[in-house]
Amino acid sequence: MAQRDGKTPSGGGNDLSARISSLCRQFSLSEVARRSGTPISSVHRYVGGARVPAEFCAALVQGLGVNPAWLLLGEGAPMLADVPQRTAKVAGGMLEIVEAMNAVAHMRLGSLTGKENRKVLRELDDAMKRHESLRGKLNENVVPVINELLQGVATALERREITRAAELHAALAQLMRFCDDPGLRVKFENQNAALNYAAGRRREAAEIQRRNFMALLGDARASTDEILRQAHNLAASLAGIGMNADATATARAALDLVEPRRERPPMWFVLQGLLGLMELEFGNPAAGLPRMARAMAEFKLPQQAPLASLLRMAAGFVGVGMNVRAILAQEPLRPACLTGLLQYALWEETRPALEAMLKAGKALGPEPWRNSHLNGEQVEILAGLMKRKRKGAPPSPSPEAQARCRAMVGSGEFLLEVYLAQREWLAGRPEESLRATLAAQRVLDNDPPSVGHEVIALAMHHRNWLRVQPQGEPAGKARAFFTEMKARGFACFAGYPAE
Repeated sequence: MAQRDGKTPSGGGNDLSARISSLCRQFSLSEVARRSGTPISSVHRYVGGARVPAEFCAALVQGLGVNPAWLLLGEGAPMLADVPQRTAKVAGGMLEIVEAMNAVAHMRLGSLTGKENRKVLRELDDAMKRHESLRGKLNENVVPVINELLQGVATALERREITRAAELHAALAQLMRFCDDPGLRVKFENQNAALNYAAGRRREAAEIQRRNFMALLGDARASTDEILRQAHNLAASLAGIGMNADATATARAALDLVEPRRERPPMWFVLQGLLGLMELEFGNPAAGLPRMARAMAEFKLPQQAPLASLLRMAAGFVGVGMNVRAILAQEPLRPACLTGLLQYALWEETRPALEAMLKAGKALGPEPWRNSHLNGEQVEILAGLMKRKRKGAPPSPSPEAQARCRAMVGSGEFLLEVYLAQREWLAGRPEESLRATLAAQRVLDNDPPSVGHEVIALAMHHRNWLRVQPQGEPAGKARAFFTEMKARGFACFAGYPAE
């Protein structure tokens, strides 16, 4: 059971102190204090056997790269950097007992009958009791540090420090083997999905969220709010890889779990807002904008602020026709809003809009474009093309950005070609732009019904057609597309194409 004061239990304290002492011999007492952000006098007390707080254990993991399983349990290599080479050499009485139990479990029951084997059964019973006792003690030791590391991963993800989050998550994975708390397991898996999503591994993130959601549906103890939260995560992950029909179906099904006359939990309104945004982005502002407005009217919690900001930006751009600079003047840019607003700037395609996005994005910190498909790098390239005077082949996005885009089912390849056509046109190469536009059309024609494309991406494709081939059937379809979208309420397309 977790310690409410955040301290590690007293059991095994001498061993813990001994391991901290060995770190001080390896790094020096002052270096351990500096890199863990702990007063040197406190480190000295911990070495001497004083009770060690969970916060200090987490600081050793974060500051020095210590393997938490070794620190708390004496299991494995002392440093996380050495763990991959040594994880196969399992140490500790608990794991030995587990292996023995697994071996016995594979024996035929008949082999354990008879007087001569009663001793085996007694030894097995004793081993199981020792295992249960040891498992409980291990759980007590690791839970406080797991909570600290979970918070560390969450903070790193919020700051978009993906490398840092991945390091802490690797440390968490070492400890989760010894944790029996199902709530912490859910948090760990959710962070695993969030980390994969932030690192551009969106298909992996969606699969993790799918497993989490299915497991929660089979848990009779799960609250409605928990189910709605997991449904939100799954729907967002599915939308992130272009599986829009599945994303909206997941959101609607989860919302229907709450009966109309019952009080609705906060996550119900968050999921409503996400569904409204998806409806808006995929061509139905008549349904999406009112749904978004109703959801925002019920947002009262601080954690709902990023989604509220995203919804206001989308409503302003699509429903009112605000330009990017006007949106940035009214709304602070949050990481959650970056991908969408970058795409608005790519549609607007003016130097002031692109430069405003570059300035706002870089203010978010290092690697601002890490979680934006390839929208961020496309903005950088277009801004550069508008400054240069000579014609020539335009730069390409990085292989990493292209890989993140390809991770989107169907829509990724489409976006790659649409953005290439845009770059080639602005670089003064209309023939190359036409080739990319034709390639984008082939992807679009071969898409399965389950794959949808955001209206802004489709608009950019149709604009490419009007540029490279202003007459003919594709241009006629492009004009019809813009006429229909403006009739549906897309104010951002007002005045385009010019008659």
